[in-house]
Amino acid sequence: MYGAAVSQLRELEIADVQDLLSDLSSSFGESDLLWYRGQARADWKLQPSLARREGLGMELELFAEFKRDATPLLAGADLRGGDLSEWDWLFLMQHYGIPTRLLDWSESPLSAVFFALDETGITAPVGDACVWLLKPQELNRAARLTITQPWFVPLCGESVEADYYLPSQVPIGSRNLEPMAISATRRFDRIRAQTGVFTVMHRDPMPLEESAPHALVRYVIPHAAKDGIRKQLRRLNLHASTMYPDLEHLGRRIAELLS
Repeated sequence: MYGAAVSQLRELEIADVQDLLSDLSSSFGESDLLWYRGQARADWKLQPSLARREGLGMELELFAEFKRDATPLLAGADLRGGDLSEWDWLFLMQHYGIPTRLLDWSESPLSAVFFALDETGITAPVGDACVWLLKPQELNRAARLTITQPWFVPLCGESVEADYYLPSQVPIGSRNLEPMAISATRRFDRIRAQTGVFTVMHRDPMPLEESAPHALVRYVIPHAAKDGIRKQLRRLNLHASTMYPDLEHLGRRIAELLS
């Protein structure tokens, strides 16, 4: 374990992809709704970047700054669903590295393994990586949401409960809300490719492993196992150009054929 604060967490070390898939098969039912998040360091907290960087007090200014200068660059965005909503802008900010109150998750465990070990544009840090498993319905029960179907998570733009977490709405209410699991309209290529889903914080910046350990499992990837698992992912055709469907990453993948 990585400290007393996470002592309630179930934790398992995995040496290859099969270890992860075997535990998922034996520990969960086929109908269980499970999300996954890969992190390059096992000791990094499950905390949105806006909280980690102490930016909660300037969120609306970051939002406006991005919207001002990004608007002329949206020619390649899928706008068939109409104008971008506040949620759409928030998801764009998240995917382009601007601190937000969101945490990215995926419906695919293999996508999470990829992101835990991804070296696209960076050098992976020395040390153990991990894949987090989240039971989103458990998180939403703690947030006092009504679970209408075991497979359903509130869709942003269609849920009054989710809208309380928007940057424009958080300062208005008097009550602090628990973190919430949400889904997004997949109008952007990256969200579709990564089967992206999200958790969103309200005012309390406490990491999820401290506020909701009952909803989480951590699979630790030892540093020594990383290269072997990367080879497994390549064999499964999981690489940067499948996770980032654009010409830049396609070019990188083809160039790597010469290395």
